[in-house]
Amino acid sequence: DCGCKMAFDTPSQQKWRTPLRDGLNWLAGRVHAIYDQRSVRAGADPWAERDAYGEVVGRRDRPDAPLLELEKYALRMFTSCGWFFDDIGGIEAIQILRYAARAIELSGAEKPALEAGLLDYLARAQSNDPAKGSGRDVYLNLVLH
Repeated sequence: DCGCKMAFDTPSQQKWRTPLRDGLNWLAGRVHAIYDQRSVRAGADPWAERDAYGEVVGRRDRPDAPLLELEKYALRMFTSCGWFFDDIGGIEAIQILRYAARAIELSGAEKPALEAGLLDYLARAQSNDPAKGSGRDVYLNLVLH
């Protein structure tokens, strides 16, 4: 709640940033574990594979390509634009929640647990706009539409 904002004439708070960041950190930890556990290239370093993403993602003969997509979205959740604006209901935070939703979608059988866990964090991230509710409401609105 540092007070940084774009609309200086509008009263707002940024307390929503902490539960959003905590939730995305939690989700990223789970997604990284899924990636690590499912890495199918025996003897390969899954993190080196991730870091060489551009070289391998286009190769459909690579069974780990969907896992690399999972990692891509886990990293995109931390895009800086999501953190420097006024509200969790703004387009910037919505974009990083879209990345989180895509990572969850790619997680497979873990999807329900990951989504429920993230929603618990987001419920504590109150929007400055009462009509938008919490980050939980924002997330559910974007995944249901």
